[in-house]
Amino acid sequence: MKEFRLDIQGLRALAVISVILFHTKINLFNGGYIGVDIFFVISGYLITKIIFYDIKQNTFSLFSFYHRRARRILPALIITILLVLIFSFFFTLDSGFKFIGNSVIASLFFFSNILFWSKSIDYYGLDGEFNPLVHTWSLALEEQFYLFFPLLFIFFNKKYLTKIIFCIIILSLLFAQFGGNLNFKYPYYEKNLYFWNPSYYGTFFSPVGRIWELLFGGLILLINEKYYIKKNSFVALISFLIIILSIILLNNNSQIPSILLIPPVVATGLLILFNDNNNNKTILNKLLTSNIFKFIGDISYSLYLIHLPIFVFYRYIAFDNYNLYGIIVCIILSILISFLIWKYIEQPFRKKNKVSNKFFINFIISSIFLLTFTGFMIKNNVIKSYNFDTMKKLYPNIYGNLNELYQTEILEYKKNIIKNKTFSNNDKTKKILIIGNSYSHNLFRALEQNKNLFPNLEFNNYQLKLRNLGEYYNSSDEYVEFYNSKKFKKADIIIISNRYKFLQPKTSRGDIAAIKNLLKISKQNNKKLIITGNSAIFFGAGDNALKFIINRNKHKFIKNNNLIFEEETKIEKFNLLYKVDKNSEKIIKQLAKDLNITYLDKLKYVCNKDNNTCETVTPKGTIIFFDYSHTTMEGAKYLGEKIAKMNWLKF
Repeated sequence: MKEFRLDIQGLRALAVISVILFHTKINLFNGGYIGVDIFFVISGYLITKIIFYDIKQNTFSLFSFYHRRARRILPALIITILLVLIFSFFFTLDSGFKFIGNSVIASLFFFSNILFWSKSIDYYGLDGEFNPLVHTWSLALEEQFYLFFPLLFIFFNKKYLTKIIFCIIILSLLFAQFGGNLNFKYPYYEKNLYFWNPSYYGTFFSPVGRIWELLFGGLILLINEKYYIKKNSFVALISFLIIILSIILLNNNSQIPSILLIPPVVATGLLILFNDNNNNKTILNKLLTSNIFKFIGDISYSLYLIHLPIFVFYRYIAFDNYNLYGIIVCIILSILISFLIWKYIEQPFRKKNKVSNKFFINFIISSIFLLTFTGFMIKNNVIKSYNFDTMKKLYPNIYGNLNELYQTEILEYKKNIIKNKTFSNNDKTKKILIIGNSYSHNLFRALEQNKNLFPNLEFNNYQLKLRNLGEYYNSSDEYVEFYNSKKFKKADIIIISNRYKFLQPKTSRGDIAAIKNLLKISKQNNKKLIITGNSAIFFGAGDNALKFIINRNKHKFIKNNNLIFEEETKIEKFNLLYKVDKNSEKIIKQLAKDLNITYLDKLKYVCNKDNNTCETVTPKGTIIFFDYSHTTMEGAKYLGEKIAKMNWLKF
C-alpha cells in the first residue's frame, strides 16, 4: 500500500537545510553538502517505490514514468534558469556570463555534472561561490539514474533484482574508494595498491562513484517489501544522530565520494526502514513531522534550486556585507521565492487537470528551445553582460580580450624563454628551480624579469602537476622525466609554487604525499626544498577581481578613472581575498613545520595585512592580475621588484 510518509518529507527538509547551511560558508557546516547524499537515498527509495507498485499493479510504462518525472522536475528548473539568466545579465562579468551560458544548456539537458567534471570545477571553492547553477550537478546525476534504473525492472527477473542492485552498490562504492588502483593497461591494476585511491572516473561529479547512494535507497525499499521489518525508534534516532554528526564532522578536505559516505547514506536508509511514521510520541517524529519541517520538505525541491542563485547574486551585489545579516536575508528570500515557485509552478504542473498534456508539452519544448538558444548566444559572446561595451571603452586593458592583451604574451614567454632555458655552469650562483602548476610560472616570471636584482641567483621553471611527484606515480612519464631532467639535477634549491587542491592526508595520490617524496629525493641529491603558501586568490567570479570591483561600482568608476589607484579600491580588493583558502594554507604551513622546511608566504608581496590593502594596478596603471590570481607580464615584473625590495627570498 502506498502511503505518504511525513518523516521522509522531514528528511527532505533536513537535507535541503544542510545544503543551504553549507552554502553559507560557515565553518561549522562544512559537511552540509551531505544533504545531497541524503536526497540521493530518498530519491532512490521513492523512485523504486513508484516503479515497484506500478509493476505490481500492471500499470507501469516508461512513457508514463518519464512524463511524471518531467512534470515534477522541468517547470521549476526552467523558471530558476530564466531567473538566473536575467540576474546574470545585470550582475555577472563577461567570462562568468559566458560560462553560465554553457551551464544553462548543460542544466537543461541534465549533463551539468559531466560539464563540471570535465572542466575540473571546484564545488567547494570559487566555482561553487560564483556559479549560480553549479548545484544542478546533483539534479543531472539523478536524471541520469532515472534513465537507466527502470530498465533493471524491465530486463531482469524480480527474483534476481535485489542481488543485482546489491552488486552494483558494492562495485560503485569500491570504485569510488579504490578505483585509482585500476589501470587501462595489462595487468589492469597498479603495482602499488593504496586504500585511499579514487579514480578520476569516480570523483565528486561522476555518476560512477555516486550511483550506489541512489541504489541503496532502492535496496531499502526492496528489503522493506520482501521482509517484515519491525520498527525500532532507537535505531531510527541513532541513524538521525549519525547524519547530524556527518554534517558536522566531514569537511571540504574529506575525500568524497568514498567510504566516508557510508555512515550518512546507510543511516538515512536505516532511518527510512526502521522509523515508525505513525508513532507521534517519539522525539524524532515530533521533529520530522513538525509543521516547519513539513513546510520546508514540501518546498524542498524549489528551495534547493533557488537558494544558490540567491546566495551567488547576493555576493555579486553586496560582497562586503556578506555577514550573518546577509546570510539571513538570503535564507528568507530563498524560502519566499521557493514557496511561490512551489505554489504557482510546481503544484499546478504536476496535476493534469490544471495543466493539460498539450499545454505542458508546448511549454516545455518552447522553453527549452528559447533557453538553449539564449545559452548558445551567451556562450559564443553574441549576447554580452549589461554595460560591457561601455566599460570596455573606459577600461580597455581590463575589459578587453584576455588572449590579445595578456595570455598570448605569456604563452610566447613560455615558448621562447622557459622551454629552452637551462642553468649555467657558474659555480658561484645558486640555481633555483620553481616547480608546480601555473602558479610556479607566476613566481618564475616575477623573478626572472628582475634577475638583475638577484645577481647571485639563477631561476628556472618546471611546470607540472605536483601530485604526480609522489611515490605512487613513480612509473609515470611526468615523474620519471622530472627527476631525470637536467633542470632538477642541476638545481640547488627547489621551490614549490602551487595552488594546493589535493590535501587529503590519507591519500597517496595528493600534494602532501608528493611533497614528502620530493623532500626525500631532494635530500638524497643534496638539494634544499622550500614550500610557498597559496598565491593571493581573490573573489572575482573567475575573472579579474578589479573588474569585479568596478562592475559593482560602475557609476563611481565611470565618473573617475583614477579610482583604480585609490586606497579605497585597494581596501576593497583586500576584502575580496579568498578566505576559504586559509584552511589549505594552515595545512601547508603545518606540513612545512613538521618536515622542518622553509615556508614562504606569497601574500606578503601582494597584500599589506597591517593596513588591509592589496595591490590593484602597477604604478603605470596596468593591471597586475588578468584573472582571479594569475599575473600579467607587467604585473609579475612589478611584484618581482617588491620581492627583491622586501628580501622575500630568505637565502
